[in-house]
Amino acid sequence: AGSRASGKERVSIPVAVPNLFAQYKINDDFRFGLGVYAPFGLATEYPKHWFGSDLAVDSELEVIDVAPALSYRLNDHFSFGAALIA
Repeated sequence: AGSRASGKERVSIPVAVPNLFAQYKINDDFRFGLGVYAPFGLATEYPKHWFGSDLAVDSELEVIDVAPALSYRLNDHFSFGAALIA
């Protein structure tokens, strides 16, 4: 599963990304929720002697989002909620 980029092989390796979502019942109408997850990430590795090796050989980016949420039940058919993503 690779493609060519500048004459070199580019490989994409899928990985399992852990995530966690939970909710807590405050009362019959309100719920508090919390999500912790990684929406994306990437890594690169270049040969030690490529023309940009003074700038970077290896790089890695990991993003972890934390999203607290609050929901309110209007009745048995409707509810609404909101979350902040940080």
